Amino acid sequence: MITIKQVALSFMEEQILKNLSNLIEKEISEAVEIIIFGSRARGDSNENSDLDVAIILNVPRIDKEIWNRLWNIKWKVLESLDTEEFPISLFPTTLRDFISKDFDIEKVIKKEGIVIWERKS
Repeated sequence: MITIKQVALSFMEEQILKNLSNLIEKEISEAVEIIIFGSRARGDSNENSDLDVAIILNVPRIDKEIWNRLWNIKWKVLESLDTEEFPISLFPTTLRDFISKDFDIEKVIKKEGIVIWERKS
């Protein structure tokens, strides 16, 4: 289930996130959460801002196969909405790293991120 009520997004951004969440839920069983962060989550984005999306995965490491699967999903979503130029950045991270590490990206995601989808147990 996707909930984006906490942040003001354009119609296109909402559609992208809904479609992205639906495809990730169906095609990547290892996905645990999807979190938006950065300027869109903070509410200080402008027309040049990208949409930063963290995907938390219950895998030992983020390998090439995971990257390829996410890349393909991203392009399916953008093509389906006829918006292939939309600036969206995906940041996959393992659940273990997200919980235990406090490096730059994990710290930012934890501080300002908004969970838009969680896998139900």
